[in-house]
Amino acid sequence: MKKIVAAFLLAWGSGAVMAGPAPVVSDFGSGDEGWATVNLLGVPFALPDPLPVVAETGFISTRDTHSWNVFSAPGKFLGDKTAFAGGTVSLDLADSLSDPGSPWPVAIISDGMTALAAFPFATPGTAFTHFSFALTESAWRAFNPFTLTLAPVSAAQFSAVLGNLQGIYVNADFKTGGNDYARLDNVRLAAPVPEPETHVLMVAGLGALAALRRRRAGT
Repeated sequence: MKKIVAAFLLAWGSGAVMAGPAPVVSDFGSGDEGWATVNLLGVPFALPDPLPVVAETGFISTRDTHSWNVFSAPGKFLGDKTAFAGGTVSLDLADSLSDPGSPWPVAIISDGMTALAAFPFATPGTAFTHFSFALTESAWRAFNPFTLTLAPVSAAQFSAVLGNLQGIYVNADFKTGGNDYARLDNVRLAAPVPEPETHVLMVAGLGALAALRRRRAGT
């Protein structure tokens, strides 16, 4: 029992019990960090012609280099991200031009077979606009960029995509037929924060273990 309590306390003190995976972040303080641009019309199929972004002071930017130009995340954001379910993907985005009154998807994720777009759609400002999207199935729609059709996403479908991320894309093309100038900063993939009730239950569990230890010591 003493070993169990010690291990429990060690986990509590180190945050191992409470903490999920560390956030995955690109703040572009040291270049483009492996980001590129690709054509969204290749999602969820082949993504032709990846092109470099421009690394500016603390952010990246692109002009209209593809039919539907999107920023494409590097490998550290990809793979099995199941542990981030219930968390958020957030970013700061700006675009010099946009279609008036016609919001477009801001973030798209894909497992190479299915593309999911964060919903509802939105439009960034000419100055940086902050966006945060929950990593839950209700916050996303199955998206066909060719037909612009949307469909609900099931929990199983969302889990499959999050468990095998082949792409995280940020829209850089909010103007139809215009050479817009898009900028991206502070991309962050974060796991859910434990609810306060979790801390209460943890403390209660520690109290129960301590009480059991005292009873056994007194017998």
